[in-house]
Amino acid sequence: MIDREAWLAARRQGIGGSDAAALMGCHPWHSLTSLYLDKIGMSEDEDSQLLRWGRRLEGAVLAEYEHVTGLTVATHEDVIPDRIAVFPGGVRMLRHPSSDVAIGNTDGVVLDPDRGPGVIDGKVVLRYKFREWIRDGRPRLNYLVQLAHYMEVTGLRWATIAAFSGIEDPLYVYEVEHDPAFGARLMEAEDTFWRRYVKRRQPPPADTSEATAKALRVLYPKDSGKAVTLDGPAEEWARAFDEATEQAAAIDRKREAAKTALIATLGDAAAGVLPDGSGFTFRTGSRGRSLRRASASALRKYSKDTT
Repeated sequence: MIDREAWLAARRQGIGGSDAAALMGCHPWHSLTSLYLDKIGMSEDEDSQLLRWGRRLEGAVLAEYEHVTGLTVATHEDVIPDRIAVFPGGVRMLRHPSSDVAIGNTDGVVLDPDRGPGVIDGKVVLRYKFREWIRDGRPRLNYLVQLAHYMEVTGLRWATIAAFSGIEDPLYVYEVEHDPAFGARLMEAEDTFWRRYVKRRQPPPADTSEATAKALRVLYPKDSGKAVTLDGPAEEWARAFDEATEQAAAIDRKREAAKTALIATLGDAAAGVLPDGSGFTFRTGSRGRSLRRASASALRKYSKDTT
């Protein structure tokens, strides 16, 4: 069994499938800055119970795919042994033959007698999140970019996702064909990111995502005690910061004024109902009374004093 630390170290040696989605700006939880942080070894292992179950159920998902489609899923060693690279610790991953950056770890190779071999990536999706996972009948864009990356790494011309969302649901299968133009663009973007930022230990430009904000807190946990000159774009950012701060303060003042007026109107009432049926509760709790917005259904239990 491969040690997880060795596997994580191997992943830091290049750009993988999920990394490619972050690189192209379509990953829901990662950004260029968080990807950079991962590749220089400063991010934490984000393993979770869901991810562990996904790895454990991988074989079952592939077996169901074989049952549903009638096709066989083979190993990389059986079909594309020339694309396998061995990393320290005995970790075996796929590597693009002409790129020092593009690596991958797909779940196997589908043997289709008509189309030839194709990439397969099995997924385990929480049933209640499956609708979020699908967009207009297709997997989210980050998963399609992931497949595009795998096709470049493996040299295969088509790929499929097989997603399991529960024992009562049919296996979701979605296939894509190789797009040479997008694949070339993707490989160029990965190479540029690696040369420009990772090799130079130079953080990429920051965006406004929560992933970037979190990564920056890790990247710069303490101050140096020095001052730097803020000019150029920083002046515009400073103006935007000041304007937003002033607007937020004005909104807070307006909200507090409305809150005070509502409390005065409610008096000792536990709730107040607006003409549309919604309203507010003003209940007594352990920390005193708290004003909260309430829906019409939540307010039906209160009796109204109309006198």
